Amino acid sequence: MGDKTYTTASGKVLTEADLDAIADEVEHAEFDVEVLTQRRRGRPAMGSAPAEVVPVRIDPELKAALEAPAAADRSPTSEVIREALRRFLTSPEGERRVAPQQPGGVEMTSEPRRPVWRVVWLVALPLLSAASVAWWRMGELAEPFGSDKNYSLPFAEDNATRIGVAGAVLGCVVIAQLVRTRLDLGQLRFVFGSVLIGLMFGMGLRVMTAITGGANIGGGAFLMFGIPIMTVATIVLAVRAARWRPSSS
Repeated sequence: MGDKTYTTASGKVLTEADLDAIADEVEHAEFDVEVLTQRRRGRPAMGSAPAEVVPVRIDPELKAALEAPAAADRSPTSEVIREALRRFLTSPEGERRVAPQQPGGVEMTSEPRRPVWRVVWLVALPLLSAASVAWWRMGELAEPFGSDKNYSLPFAEDNATRIGVAGAVLGCVVIAQLVRTRLDLGQLRFVFGSVLIGLMFGMGLRVMTAITGGANIGGGAFLMFGIPIMTVATIVLAVRAARWRPSSS
């Protein structure tokens, strides 16, 4: 019959001979009493401050997925969770969703910046791009015998092609940025609304600056009604874009 064995908490198997050797070493070894008395009981520290317990509810499938690598590595499930969090926070997706490291710890996404980002990329830039392209493609408007250029924009007329091409390039940049950041379908309504307003503004500005032979009725109507309506619509879009939150899946 073999010697009796003992298994430690870490999984190591010890025999009676191993225990006798350990006891003999402890009996004859010299230890620093001050070092031993300074040691504190409890779990080892995992950071610069005492660790905190964060309760998290997970579904059975996720729990099973966590227990599989933990059992394979003979590691606690909590260590698998901590390692997964570390990898996520250091990944490109994690860095995009969290702010830079602060003295008090990791600070989550900075909300004051994100609303500004949404207003710029979902409203302002699509509107400007559409207005520039509409101004360029519609071309200069003039009545057959018109000669009144009091409301024309000479600089814009002389650089209409440059303005249009710049607007088209800006539109491509906006599309690339929205695709890169994984545009949510809920955000498309802001982009479509901004493009529609931009197109109407570009065409309306052409009408307002048309060369006429008398009163520019269309330009006056656009100035009195079109611009105020589009201004209100743009403000509403900007406010809703700033307050928008992704739908939880």
